[in-house]
Amino acid sequence: MDIENLLLELDSNIQPIGIHKPTQKTENDDLSEIIKLSLPKIKVIGVGGAGNNFTTALYKSNDYWKIVEIIAINTDAGQLAISKAHKRILIGKNTTKGHGAGNDPSLGFKAFQESKEKIRDLIENTDLLIVCAGLGGGTGSGVAPALVELSKEMKILTMSFVTIPFKCEGKVRINNALMALGKIIPNSTVTIVVPNERLIKLASRKTLQNAFNMANNLLTQLVRSLSDLIEKPGLINVDFSDVRKILSYHGLALPGVAISNGSDEKRAISVAEKIINNPLLEVNPALGRGALIEIVSGEDLLLTEAYDIVNKFTAIIGEDKEVIFGLRIDPLFKNKIKVTSLITGIEIIGDGSNGGYLQLADGAISSTTMFEELNDIPTLK
Repeated sequence: MDIENLLLELDSNIQPIGIHKPTQKTENDDLSEIIKLSLPKIKVIGVGGAGNNFTTALYKSNDYWKIVEIIAINTDAGQLAISKAHKRILIGKNTTKGHGAGNDPSLGFKAFQESKEKIRDLIENTDLLIVCAGLGGGTGSGVAPALVELSKEMKILTMSFVTIPFKCEGKVRINNALMALGKIIPNSTVTIVVPNERLIKLASRKTLQNAFNMANNLLTQLVRSLSDLIEKPGLINVDFSDVRKILSYHGLALPGVAISNGSDEKRAISVAEKIINNPLLEVNPALGRGALIEIVSGEDLLLTEAYDIVNKFTAIIGEDKEVIFGLRIDPLFKNKIKVTSLITGIEIIGDGSNGGYLQLADGAISSTTMFEELNDIPTLK
């Protein structure tokens, strides 16, 4: 048995998402099945080594999501074998022999082309596709842009969550990353960019694993909130059409999550400010065109607190922008307020097609802010 078929056999033993085996079928089971069939399908695909790390973290945090399927794809069979996901797919078996794409995005792209129809079948009938990748290497930079382009061709709502290398990794990997990013942003519905360089400033005294967990946790909380917003009825409800509307504002996106403890009278304002001033990401929330907000709290939540949280986002992005929020009461959050948000539509001025840098609206992320200490930043083509 070859590596590809062995992975498929192992993954076939994983219980399908959202399926339990009751001892006796009841009317409630039928109702649950109808609700499940009516829910949208979200697929998270981790591409390459860093992408597979994302899916592993997501898979381990998954207590019971009905609508999220986690998939790991790679050209490296060894990395894939130690990753966790509902499905693990080896691509480009003939191109890379399962040995990975090294630092060559063109090899990663050839692997994608070899397995394109398999990948097309994988994302068919997907309502929201979330593509996670670390840019800079051969698989992440070669496969992720092609996957996002394919999803656009198939008219799938697509969110890309990508990281940019540390500047100490050198100009070859940074050039690979910027080239890939220049292809990902125009083809994604929204794109979230995490510069690894920010981890040096924010987590210099943390272990390497804990530092990378900052990005893992951001993605995990974002996916969990999107799933909860859609799956779980709230006091103020949000459906998938609302999610689609906010995600349709093309450009960069700013995600955030924070929890405020205790009964401090300023806890609502403080939790909103923690998100808006997210130090991990270098984008300006004031440039957003839409905001999706999930508030989860105990029964002690005051009306004024919910108002203050939403009003903080409205004040930042402007009253003429679209703000959609959901509110859910959960006894587990007694004396706590958890807010998860996604600000979208941070405008892109140019996509680099004219040979210039990746340039965004004033104050938003750009190649110069990501690598402010790096000289001769490569251009996007």
